[in-house]
Amino acid sequence: MYSARHVKCLFDSLRLEAGILYQLRNVESVIQLEGLYEGPRHSVLMTDFLGGGDLVERVSRPDFILNEAKCKKYVRQICSGLEY
Repeated sequence: MYSARHVKCLFDSLRLEAGILYQLRNVESVIQLEGLYEGPRHSVLMTDFLGGGDLVERVSRPDFILNEAKCKKYVRQICSGLEY
């Protein structure tokens, strides 16, 4: 299952993002690029689908309890990605 992001007229920035994801292919903790499709007025960036929403959506849910252990886990994952 894949996720598609449709973009209007931001071809250079989308190509840059796709290029970075291509360089990071096969890295375990980085979302994988499946393809970049460009048309005359729109582009589509295809990546792996990751269910559950992004971090902001996840921690803002009323039933989500954010504690120190979860904060440590998220910060470590973010730092690991930045370090790579």
